[in-house]
Amino acid sequence: MLKSTNEKDLQLDDTEPSLPSDTEHLKVVHTVANSGIGAKYLIFCPGCNCCHGWNDRWTFDGNLDCPTVSPSLLVTHLPNYASSKSEPTYDGVCHSFIRNGNIEFLSDCTHKLAGQTVKLEPW
Repeated sequence: MLKSTNEKDLQLDDTEPSLPSDTEHLKVVHTVANSGIGAKYLIFCPGCNCCHGWNDRWTFDGNLDCPTVSPSLLVTHLPNYASSKSEPTYDGVCHSFIRNGNIEFLSDCTHKLAGQTVKLEPW
């Protein structure tokens, strides 16, 4: 889980994450200098259609093309309220293991890939 009891990790800043340029080699895992949420590594999740991240509190094998990370990643999405609507446009849970370049979605995921294993693609 990307949670922390360390106040420093919970502080957000106003700077943008250092994401890769279009000319960089496409990788499954990208390293970021300043994610604003305490993440050091990012993958693109095909279930949520967004990035998920982790930091050095997880065990990561260092392979940017075929990663293994432990323990699991648990991401809780907060409702995204449109300015003219009172109903959330999305909220949910994504719980997964990253093993040998695959993302194994657990059954508690609230998206369509729950219970499936999918190869992580470069982005």
